[in-house]
Amino acid sequence: MRAKQTIASLVFLLMTLAVVGIAYAAPSIEPTAPTTMTYVGNSTVGGQSGTAQSHQRGYIHYMNIDESAPTQSWKAYVGNITGEYALQDASGNAIYDWTITSVTGELYATKEAPTGGSGIFAGGIPTWTAVSCANSTMITEEEAQFNHTAADEDSYSNTFKNGNNFNLTTFYAGEKQVTDSSVIGGGAGGCYGAYMNVNNADQVTDFQEVVLTDGTYQDMGGSNYDYDIIYAALLENNQAGFDNRLYDFQMLLPEDAADGATTVTTYYFYVELI
Repeated sequence: MRAKQTIASLVFLLMTLAVVGIAYAAPSIEPTAPTTMTYVGNSTVGGQSGTAQSHQRGYIHYMNIDESAPTQSWKAYVGNITGEYALQDASGNAIYDWTITSVTGELYATKEAPTGGSGIFAGGIPTWTAVSCANSTMITEEEAQFNHTAADEDSYSNTFKNGNNFNLTTFYAGEKQVTDSSVIGGGAGGCYGAYMNVNNADQVTDFQEVVLTDGTYQDMGGSNYDYDIIYAALLENNQAGFDNRLYDFQMLLPEDAADGATTVTTYYFYVELI
């Protein structure tokens, strides 16, 4: 499912969210939809005036140009999480609750609609008990679904990497443990993921994001399979983020990179506080 929105000159969207979650006591512990999600705003590099140059006629003038260009292949979400643990009934009435003061857990996003999706957006709520890391075949398929060209610097496979480029910290998705070797089908090389920037610089410790799957897929025909992919951002607790402000999460999500693409992808979020 896609939100039918037209984007004119804005090709990289940086959205800021404040997420409020409640962790419910239940027989089976699983990530749930956030109780509320508050959209705060967005930011991107704006179009600038041309740079003036005026030189003498009759000469060949040599010059070098450096440019930091927006990408149309990705968007990002950053923000903070507040909430409580609560022992509640089906109507949300709590016999007791505990305010969360230190955030730990994960934020999940998937393009597969909980209900009513079709094509690559079908899939339903993830089967959390079957979650593991996506393998190389799924990475290749997802790259194709978003029209990313592997050779491009900002392509899917040049962003989410494994092996020496990414080392996942072990966590639990619900009751399922996920380690760096928890690759579906026993794939080699470890999980695919990325580290988000801190203070406008690369780093390899905080704000990990990993590409997961529950193993379900849609047969698109012609030996083309769309696997249900889940993006998981491991939560921090008031850590300095990309702009040196304090965040609980930073998450990068792929967009359609086809030339002239004017729609944006709808993602469905789940949160788990532990």
